[in-house]
Amino acid sequence: MTTLISELSFNIAKYFIIITDIVILLIVLICYGHRLFHAIHGLFCKKVTYPSSNKKHKYGYLITARNEENVIGYLIDSIKNQNYPQELMKIFVVADNCTDKTAEISRNKGAIVFERFNKKLIGKSYALELAFKEIMSNKEYDDIEAFILFDADNLLSKEYTNEINKAYDQGNKVIASFRHSKNFSSSWVAAGQSIFFYYEMLMLHRSRASLNMGTAISGTGFLIDRSVMEFYGGWIFHTLIEDVEFSLNCAVDNIKIAFCEDAVFYDEQPRTVKDSFVQRMRWCKGLKESFFKYTKKILSKKNAHFNQLVFELLIQIAPVTNIPICWAIINVIYGIVFTCLGFIEVQVFLNYILICLITIFVILILNFWFISFSVIIKYNKIIKSSKTKKFVGAVLYPLFMLMYLPISIVAQLKNVEWVPTPHKENISIYKIEK
Repeated sequence: MTTLISELSFNIAKYFIIITDIVILLIVLICYGHRLFHAIHGLFCKKVTYPSSNKKHKYGYLITARNEENVIGYLIDSIKNQNYPQELMKIFVVADNCTDKTAEISRNKGAIVFERFNKKLIGKSYALELAFKEIMSNKEYDDIEAFILFDADNLLSKEYTNEINKAYDQGNKVIASFRHSKNFSSSWVAAGQSIFFYYEMLMLHRSRASLNMGTAISGTGFLIDRSVMEFYGGWIFHTLIEDVEFSLNCAVDNIKIAFCEDAVFYDEQPRTVKDSFVQRMRWCKGLKESFFKYTKKILSKKNAHFNQLVFELLIQIAPVTNIPICWAIINVIYGIVFTCLGFIEVQVFLNYILICLITIFVILILNFWFISFSVIIKYNKIIKSSKTKKFVGAVLYPLFMLMYLPISIVAQLKNVEWVPTPHKENISIYKIEK
């Protein structure tokens, strides 16, 4: 009789834990199943292209910079070297709290410079707010139809404006472009970050674009129609991840963000673990900030549109790392309760937890390798790096992504402020595309 009761107790405890784990797994699949779909679909679908346009629109190129004297000149040169009528291009630079020659270099290169000095409101979003306020209030710039936003370290391919003009001429009000890596070979960290953005281009933007569902902007290299800024009353997005905040607003307000894969620009990635850690800590803190402080506000908007993209963006800003933490806490509680009641032996429970952890770890590693090697194979011809460094970057990509766990934990415990990422790749577009 005692043996029967003991066996029954063990089964109750075992199935209770297993059912709970299955429920958590189903929640993960429901929340992130679309990522798997986009990954597979993006690998096999054709990129969206746009027909040639005879109409040439006038654009304002908006650059935010903080002590970027090493790189900003190369960006301005690449803009002025566009295969596009120069009279239809106006370059604006916001020299934000600069103590170097960023403003001077920009003026000498022919850009219109706004200098901003504010030690309390720090960050790219406040620089954008100032820029749009100055431009939109000046009648001299009323003929600018749309704005293309860049970070100071970016470089534009010669046909960038022609290609994004095709997409804009089709009536798209917001357009994301193709983010190429400027320094894949600099380090395994730079390679990891590069692969992450290539994944975003291939397995999110391309997939969404082919499904005509719209996508999201990603920090830099995107176009905004003047009417969109008028609709929002300028740049009003001030979380630590203003790009996701803006994208979510557009999705809820039914403003489609198109993707122009043929409009190519180059972006510098952090070289060191420290620089990457600081940058991604800001992203993680921004995700938490947006989810807890902003989601309710945006979802309560009048005439808000709710669709698949809104769901995907909300999941993107959700505190993902809380899922494994919750799983661990729940299982520890179960273990303590059931072992104290004598339902299950301590060693049996610990073995179960160990098996689960190993399984999760293996699945994550295989998932990250699937992404990294798919990206390397798909973009092998255009990634500017040796075969060895591409392979090493792909192999170490899981390590790069698993760093998010400690980063996200530190971000939740620490007061994170906007800090500029160091840019040292002072290379011209001519050398990159030679």
